[in-house]
Amino acid sequence: MLYLLVRWVLGIAFLASLFEENFYPHLIVAPLSTLRNWEREFATWAPQMNVVMYVGSAQARAVIMEYEFYYPKNNKKIKNRKSGQVVGESKQDRIKFDVLLTSYEMIKLDTTSLKPIKWECMIVDEGHQLKNKDSKLFLSLKQYTSNHRVLLTQTLLQNNLDELFMLMHFLDSGKFGSLEEFQEEFKDISQEEQISRLHKMLATHLLRRVKKDVMKELPPKKELILHVELSNKQKEYYKAILTRNYQILTRHGGPQISLINVVMELRKLCCHPYILEGVDPEIEDTKEAYK
Repeated sequence: MLYLLVRWVLGIAFLASLFEENFYPHLIVAPLSTLRNWEREFATWAPQMNVVMYVGSAQARAVIMEYEFYYPKNNKKIKNRKSGQVVGESKQDRIKFDVLLTSYEMIKLDTTSLKPIKWECMIVDEGHQLKNKDSKLFLSLKQYTSNHRVLLTQTLLQNNLDELFMLMHFLDSGKFGSLEEFQEEFKDISQEEQISRLHKMLATHLLRRVKKDVMKELPPKKELILHVELSNKQKEYYKAILTRNYQILTRHGGPQISLINVVMELRKLCCHPYILEGVDPEIEDTKEAYK
């Protein structure tokens, strides 16, 4: 949770710095379950920014769009921020919010409404969701116009090369334009030289910190393997799972356990004998039960 909080605050700090230079509006796309957290942290760290959450039913979204998206049109003349010329007021100039918070689902549903907006910065939380070039989320967000794009993720360098390329292509399609060329350049990624070259290429696009870089006083990591013997009950159920003996596993009349993934059931059993679905506790010998 602390890692997520730091990630949200870093994203908010970046948008707040852009806001101070009069660069907005911004778009944040995040899992539905984290939108309230984003909203709370904005209220804590950047209360000066007008944050609108765009979720809900079609009727609710229509109300949000009607009352929270744009100021009324008054046909006034304004000076263009870039060219300095006096021009008519556009819909973009009447945008009411500074930050729009929305979910992946809303991006897929309302691309027609959100795509015409020229976003200053687009932040995608859990950015590894864009690793599939054929996903609807990737295809939808690729159509959006933005001056800056930020992916918040903790699994970027753990993906395979194809998935890594798609993430970088989303960020910078000019530098990462051809998947075939990228695959050819790093076709033997097991070589140390290629790994170093790949890291150097990605370095300008990554803000990455690991504990050893920040906390120099951390002692070297030590691994201690402690072998713990299974209890008698665990041994009995372990053998029953391997031999698919449903009679032992459901002898108390519980629902039949699913053995589609035997390895997973064995892992659960090694944690505790009564985690298995349908296996009721048998506490006959108190000392054995505690063991």
